[in-house]
Amino acid sequence: MNSIPRSRPSTKQKRDVARIQRYLDLYDRVAATRDSDDPNWRARTLLWIIDIALHNLAAALRSGKRVKWRSPFWAFQYPVEWDWKKWRWNQSELAMRYGELSSRNTQTRKEAMRSLAQISTRESIYTTLQYFTNEVSTFKRGRYQHPMMPEPLAESVRSIRGRNAQVRALEKLFAPFSIGAAEIELPEGIKPRQRIPRKLAKQLAEQTSGMRHLICRLSINGHPVSVRIIFQAFPLTIDELQKRVYFPITIGIALTPDEPVDWNFARPPAWLDPAQWRASHRRKLWTTLSEFLRRGIDDLQPKQNNAVVREIAKTSATLQIEMEACSPDDVQQSASELLETLRQKGFLTKYQVQTAAPVAGSSKEALRRMLSAVENSEDSRAKGTALEKLLTALLKGVPGFEVQKGVRTLTEEIDVKVLNSNPDPRWRDTPIVLVECKNWSGVCGKNEVVLFQAKLENRRGRAKLGFLVSWNGFARTTAHELLRGSRGNTQIALLSAEHIRTAVEHGDILPSFREAVDRADAT
Repeated sequence: MNSIPRSRPSTKQKRDVARIQRYLDLYDRVAATRDSDDPNWRARTLLWIIDIALHNLAAALRSGKRVKWRSPFWAFQYPVEWDWKKWRWNQSELAMRYGELSSRNTQTRKEAMRSLAQISTRESIYTTLQYFTNEVSTFKRGRYQHPMMPEPLAESVRSIRGRNAQVRALEKLFAPFSIGAAEIELPEGIKPRQRIPRKLAKQLAEQTSGMRHLICRLSINGHPVSVRIIFQAFPLTIDELQKRVYFPITIGIALTPDEPVDWNFARPPAWLDPAQWRASHRRKLWTTLSEFLRRGIDDLQPKQNNAVVREIAKTSATLQIEMEACSPDDVQQSASELLETLRQKGFLTKYQVQTAAPVAGSSKEALRRMLSAVENSEDSRAKGTALEKLLTALLKGVPGFEVQKGVRTLTEEIDVKVLNSNPDPRWRDTPIVLVECKNWSGVCGKNEVVLFQAKLENRRGRAKLGFLVSWNGFARTTAHELLRGSRGNTQIALLSAEHIRTAVEHGDILPSFREAVDRADAT
């Protein structure tokens, strides 16, 4: 029976692909130089998040339904776009989605810049909140919470001697990032104006030492007032049952007089109680706070910027960021339960933090930069990491490949694991494909083939194909070892630097993979 010929892409489709690729390259260039050109971008993004949260708090106070001026604090959930199809809690990367570029949203430069601004804004907020919460996360399944962290961080915790010391380190890692607030455990039965116990005083001193502050000053009816911003960001929460992913955020303000005055905290004077202010004074409060934060944001702007960065920043400033309200008590209870889990059961370490581009695959320019890192890294560990990163980026561009990097089991470590649903007949019958990377100064020998063969066989027949990548080639003994193992149900295909360079040049690793498998079949 004749097969149905594949239709060739039209001229319009080719133009669309080329246009999208140009904007992808533009995004990669901006992202690649962000840390060097704009070293304060995380601090600026944090101030922007706080400004957004204050706007949400102001709206909640105006409604008066969920929060009152006697306790002007509220909690919000900043939602995270998530790819539930690709994410596996115990083995995959964090599946954050920053957005995508398509033929529809890149028709004009204005539309493309807005799309890039949305992707850039979402990525900067996600990565900033991850950064300030130590890149740890919480996986929720019903009432159960599982703390998680990247493997390098877990290694550092495991290296701490003593269970109690480990628990203290974990509690610090999973504690919220706080500005103007400190977390302390009040003993039961403590009363107002009671002398603080020595243990509590010590704890308070430790928590407030080096505390971050954001204090804005204004005048109300001639009285100078300090407004302290209270902000807490909790680690990322992944709720599997609710299919929701979010950062819990608590925001609040505290007003104190800037002049010596004898007043009762239970009944503050009218000029210190916004509930008794005129509406114009409350508007002045929010305007002053917003201007205070905006000045901080402007002060952190880089001295020099290219036109593309300025255009993205200008567009980002007009985007509306929505947060979902929740109860501060719920957030606090969830955090307490998490800390209790840490004390009782320890922690899980089953994921790597995703740093890939916001769309499937990587641009040629990004791949070339990764290739340069592979070729120019001086440290042996950096060489190996760079090669794994490059292979991961190439594999992510293959349809039907779900890529997992740095997978650990009880007995071994796998550089790259691929869950395969690609229809190519060369590897259609293997649900799992393994990739091992060797960026050594010398060649790869037969011992590495034997070890890699064992990893394939340990997958209970689900991994029948593996790619062994050696940057400086292979010893002649590897061919003999491959011939010796060819009678089994597994197959190892070899790739060297030239194959990877060709894949980078074409932006596609599939031809190199096909050639390697065909070459292995002919052995």
